[in-house]
Amino acid sequence: MECVKRIRMVSMQDSLAAARARRKPVLALVATFGCCWLCAGQSIPPWFPKMPPLPPPRGKVIRVATVEELLSAIDRLPADGTIALADGHYKLPRPIVLDYKTNVVLRSAGGDPAKVTLTGRGWETGDKYDDILHIAHCDGVTIADVSFADCRSYGIKVEAEHEPRNVQILHCRFRDIGVRAIKGSAGQNPNLRAVKGRFVAAISKTPKSRRPTGCSAATTLPPST
Repeated sequence: MECVKRIRMVSMQDSLAAARARRKPVLALVATFGCCWLCAGQSIPPWFPKMPPLPPPRGKVIRVATVEELLSAIDRLPADGTIALADGHYKLPRPIVLDYKTNVVLRSAGGDPAKVTLTGRGWETGDKYDDILHIAHCDGVTIADVSFADCRSYGIKVEAEHEPRNVQILHCRFRDIGVRAIKGSAGQNPNLRAVKGRFVAAISKTPKSRRPTGCSAATTLPPST
């Protein structure tokens, strides 16, 4: 069976038009949306977009190599700052929350998503709040060159009810995510939404036989319902 699905591009206007037709509040966002789904053992296909290297950091750079250093860096990350993750596996005890941040970057130091992995507590916990990263009241967030894996619910949750703006998720990989690789939540106020952003990511789908009860394959089809 062919397991790779080709890239899908969605314009912001199309997303908004579909949302209005349903008369629902929405994560109305993406100027560019690209993803591919891979089965275990498959490599990223040659047609998948190649992201150019990110420019060098322009503000304060906080280099981290442990979970404790990462969580501390998130709390003290200033505007225009960058967190550079050393190669390794970061098993998080709780979700990372980016809130009230401006023009910040979370990226691997070496630029290879295969060498930096953020994981949750794992499917086996049954914890429906086991997410890896939340993006809330922010303007300008770039997540790049990182893998997200092994969490019960969401890899990245973009909290549209908090109006995040200019969110970019670039050259990231997702595997073994219980519900959705990237989740766009929505509050009760239809006038609040995420505005502008893009992501290009590769998502590895775990076969149904290996998923715990209640988990679906990772999906990233916006807008969230």
